[in-house]
Amino acid sequence: MVAEANFMEEHLAAGDRITVLGCDASLQACDANPWKALPHCLACCGLRESVISMLSAPAGRLPLISPAHAASPKPSDFPAFASVQELREFHWNGIHAGKEVISSLITATGSSHPDMAKHAEDIRCLLRDYVAVYLTALDYLGQHRFDRVYIFNGRFVTPRAWIRACEKAGVAYVTQERLGNPDRVLRVENNAIHNTSLYADRIKAFWETAKSDPDILAEGREFFEERPRGRVTGWDSFVANQDRDKLPEGWDPANRNVAVFSSTESEFMGLPEFFLRGVFPLQQDAYREIISETFRRDPSIRFYLRVHPNSKGEVHRWWEDPGWGELSNLTIVPPESTVSSYLMLRECEKSLVWMTTIGVEATYWGKPSIILGQAVYRGIGAAYEPGSVAEAVDLVLDKSLPPLPRDSAIAHGAYVRRGVPKLPLSEPLSSSKLLFKGKQPNAHQDILRSLWNWENVVSKSRLPVPLKRLWERWEWVRLRNRLTVR
Repeated sequence: MVAEANFMEEHLAAGDRITVLGCDASLQACDANPWKALPHCLACCGLRESVISMLSAPAGRLPLISPAHAASPKPSDFPAFASVQELREFHWNGIHAGKEVISSLITATGSSHPDMAKHAEDIRCLLRDYVAVYLTALDYLGQHRFDRVYIFNGRFVTPRAWIRACEKAGVAYVTQERLGNPDRVLRVENNAIHNTSLYADRIKAFWETAKSDPDILAEGREFFEERPRGRVTGWDSFVANQDRDKLPEGWDPANRNVAVFSSTESEFMGLPEFFLRGVFPLQQDAYREIISETFRRDPSIRFYLRVHPNSKGEVHRWWEDPGWGELSNLTIVPPESTVSSYLMLRECEKSLVWMTTIGVEATYWGKPSIILGQAVYRGIGAAYEPGSVAEAVDLVLDKSLPPLPRDSAIAHGAYVRRGVPKLPLSEPLSSSKLLFKGKQPNAHQDILRSLWNWENVVSKSRLPVPLKRLWERWEWVRLRNRLTVR
């Protein structure tokens, strides 16, 4: 919300009017609060009100779901589904809703293959939210004639409903998400930030003007230098719990060792139009075919598959499939392992990745890098991009394969660090918090701490569920207005 406040001020300074769509706890399945904890709900609403109160002019307000669509459809209006594919094909009254909720479903369940029976009610709630927000959005776009709509991220149910509504109504929209540092937010006009085909031209254009600037070059290098040190400038450090001196069991430096780095499935399986296209639509299938064919042609090459540390929370642990045991030239390093990803990278002959950032890092550190998926650095000359399994195997087998130019990797790092302007009215307080106009928005943490204590008491008590719900509703009504900063 703080990043969006910077955009609001830009428009207010230009004399524009702005309207904020605010959730009033009307969602049945909230992506930010899937466990439906009241303090989280209040903190979100409170932060929004705090930020709005800091704007230079009043903002209009509209509820996320209008009264006209709050009661209909209901979750019970939607059927159960036997498979993700069946859900993907589902339409409701002409609205192709099924495919739009899958990313939220995968993220909430932690599984790219969720148990459809177990999560049947969650799916119905997601569908209800998508349809209700989509119909509300169409109403608002027709009634208020907005010139531009700002949409966060675009991967989850509510943002996707607004993207589809804008596209149908022919209204300009902007998707936005932080890039590299919390105070640099990427904005994409009339497209999704996940459309990786957009990035190569942007990076190349930026690099043409930036490559002669020593300060930008230094920041481009620092992007790579800081990551093995575990410095957090993104959301998290994935190497904080790794032993920098530890290699996988059985690693023999005398062998030809290929380091394979996977990507987190929950981040891309819900968006097949962007990530599951091209020659290698599924990472597991690609790894199996390449490793198996390499073994047939040269059984001396060893593969070490480092499962992305962010995959540790995934329910569908594809790397534990017994079929991997058939590949005698493969060692799997699970996401919880303390094996050092960067030591593997330094000691390997070459790297093979799906689309994780370590693929471009390999080039920076002087290693041949082969990418299989739709990485944001695809197309800038920072990694080899095979067009078939046979081409990928040939690259793996090539003992003299050179690393690609280091400058191509630095171009990526420089773009992440400096290619997007800083937010003019914000500076980072931490890796996940921003100041706005020099102040930290305050959602009245004293109220929330007290409420946490009360909710813990209630949740651990033997109160019947209806009484718990009654208590939550009473607390919501009693405290909602107190969270507004005046």
